[in-house]
Amino acid sequence: MPGQPGELLACRYYGFNQPQPVGTFARSARFASSPIAAALNAARRVPKGETFSCPADFAETMVLLFGYPDGSTLTVTASTGGCGFAHNGDLTVWMPGATLARLEAVLGHDRS
Repeated sequence: MPGQPGELLACRYYGFNQPQPVGTFARSARFASSPIAAALNAARRVPKGETFSCPADFAETMVLLFGYPDGSTLTVTASTGGCGFAHNGDLTVWMPGATLARLEAVLGHDRS
């Protein structure tokens, strides 16, 4: 999905039912890109056109900004709730749980 990036900046945005307005920037951090990219590259793809019955999604979102040696970038958005999809604009995968936990350990997560 992200291939072989050289860097990663991850940002978290608040969802519904928080003291902050939905979509407000919460926190960002830099991560080693290789482990997260590898997990997303290996993640199970979501078939196009499929319909899913997912748990509640309160719109908390993570945005992963991958940078490459040639100066190009790729943005991957990941839902922390619902079906837990990650999407790069062309491809959707199920966000690996361990990867989400790694991001949340640094970036935090919305209060229930």
